[in-house]
Amino acid sequence: MAERKKFLIWQNLLDTRVVFECEWQFIQRNGPHNFDNLYIALKPQAGLNEGTPAAAAVAAAGRGIYISEGYPSDKAYPLSLAKAPDFAVLIQQCTTQKNGLLIFQVPKASGYVVHSNPWKLRVADCALVSCTMSFLSPLEKVVAYNRAIRTVEDIAKTLDAAVGAVGSMFSLSDESIQQLEFQLERRLSFPWLSATEIRPRRLCVLTWTLIAAKRASLATANSLGIKIVAMSSRSWLETDKPPSDYMLDGYINCDMTPDATLWRRIVDAVKAYPDPIDGIIGAWDSFLEPTAQAAKHLAMFTPGPEPFAIATNKFLTRQLLDPKAESYFTVDSVAELETRLKSGIPIHFPVVSKPVSGAGSFGVYRADNASQLRDAITQSLFLAKKNEDKRIIIETYVDGPEVDCNLVLLDGEVLYSEIVDDFPSQADIAKDSVGALFTETQAAVPSGLPKREQKIITDAVAAAVRRQGFNTGVFHCEARICNSSMKYVFANGATIPDLEPKENYSAEETSVFLHEVNARIPGQMSSAASLVSRGIDLWALWFVYAVADWPRFKALSVPFSHDDACDHVWLINCIVPVKLEKVMPLFPGYTVEQLDHQTVDNQHTPLLALSKTYPELVENVMRHIAYIEPAAKLAGKEGDFLWAACMVLRTPVSRSHARHLAQKIQEVYEAFVQDNYN
Repeated sequence: MAERKKFLIWQNLLDTRVVFECEWQFIQRNGPHNFDNLYIALKPQAGLNEGTPAAAAVAAAGRGIYISEGYPSDKAYPLSLAKAPDFAVLIQQCTTQKNGLLIFQVPKASGYVVHSNPWKLRVADCALVSCTMSFLSPLEKVVAYNRAIRTVEDIAKTLDAAVGAVGSMFSLSDESIQQLEFQLERRLSFPWLSATEIRPRRLCVLTWTLIAAKRASLATANSLGIKIVAMSSRSWLETDKPPSDYMLDGYINCDMTPDATLWRRIVDAVKAYPDPIDGIIGAWDSFLEPTAQAAKHLAMFTPGPEPFAIATNKFLTRQLLDPKAESYFTVDSVAELETRLKSGIPIHFPVVSKPVSGAGSFGVYRADNASQLRDAITQSLFLAKKNEDKRIIIETYVDGPEVDCNLVLLDGEVLYSEIVDDFPSQADIAKDSVGALFTETQAAVPSGLPKREQKIITDAVAAAVRRQGFNTGVFHCEARICNSSMKYVFANGATIPDLEPKENYSAEETSVFLHEVNARIPGQMSSAASLVSRGIDLWALWFVYAVADWPRFKALSVPFSHDDACDHVWLINCIVPVKLEKVMPLFPGYTVEQLDHQTVDNQHTPLLALSKTYPELVENVMRHIAYIEPAAKLAGKEGDFLWAACMVLRTPVSRSHARHLAQKIQEVYEAFVQDNYN
């Protein structure tokens, strides 16, 4: 073990003086590293002789935080008033643990911060870390600090120069430092500083959901120095509270009906806003084309409305990819289906029916024969009745492992790609496909597919995105790998399958069947999985993309280094029938009609109760969201409701460990909802 040096930290708050004896070690490294790290282990001291010179010096200095060499010392060095409050919070967080260790990071280069909280962005979800804190402001200029530490005064100056801090449950040892240094280096090895000053931007975000539900993404924008203006219909704008309560620059009231004139209303609303707006985005598929049309009219960056018109239409996408294929067709009624069935043109079952314009897996069904197809079309038409394009596309069902492919493109170049395993859905494994759904069950990253197959998927999907007319953006695509060397197997009594090599597999031509291109970021929990596993914040990328900030777009596309050390992240989806009278008290002031994909408040999350009975499980859940969904959306009975939830679970151990944890937490979570709300 390297020699540990000691000093004292004095904290004078009100009439209370707290003293900590500290061991410290300063790690300075040569090479292209972003930070030097000051490790401090704190040990509270029970009492102190008030007659010592050091005690007298600190008491005379007044409130604040001071550092001295020891009890005999008559000199105490104050921490800057700007840092003292944050330092006090860190001390409190650290000392609640059995072994408290703080790591203060000082910059080795000067520049302007790309993101004001890279620790929350890329370090907070590390299994070795208990807390993080940033001392930075958005777009702040940082000055390099390259001084060694020889005295206690140097420690005080180094703490003042620190731009962020990390807390860990580890003790100060060579082994602990080695592990933490590795994780901090791999997570923070990205261009976090810009050599040139970054201009603040203002972005208009179209939304259909309550502003409060977007707090996490709004905090991300704030860290980027991007002011957000929320545009929505009056009924969704929470005008009873000022915009600042939601980290917003302002509200814009606009009729968000997704019709042919929406783009014009967006243009008029943006022009009427008192301050200049640099970009506009909307996460919902029905907003993508009109937003692009409005951006084009306002001379803002956009790929143009034409690519979005293709990407949001499953028939046009299929037609672009397979222009001569006869394996798909559309109908807009059961009568038209009957005409097709009687035409003599063969339909090669099994097939999948789905709305031409649709979100998620709503209205997507498998049919193994003509009778099942009639039922499937009836269900799909029911859910498509609110769509502007009410047609249903019928295409061949393709077997093979399903994946999500997340892409970040700039000028046609793939800056980042990621393959996420989508586990078999009910419709994939059901013996009788009637009413069986394609809703997501589980997902895992990193993928268990061979690297060769992952590259085939990425290349095929990127090519399809470019064919649609895109060369820049963030994309969430869904596909299947045909003739894969892997298959899903239920092993050893598990309720969740996993990928295993096929027996007697002979190399065949591997191909990719693309389900759809979502020319936007994935959903909230899927985006969180990318952040937890590889440090890629797709929301941050989408924000800087919308305001055409390409240097930061490139910087934020750099994932963690040492991909072989990637944590295993599992997305758990739970769907449980609930009784209306049991869930209505969770939504005071709401009517039954408003319970359409309504988010359950965090104070009612089952994880709060489960953390007391299953702490070893819940501590691995990094993110969680639950909402109440009408059962009819998922082929259920009209008037019934479902509790739908998604959890992001993380473990650094292994994929099999992640699956074991996912299986257990799903069991106890669904049992809790069943017992309390049904």
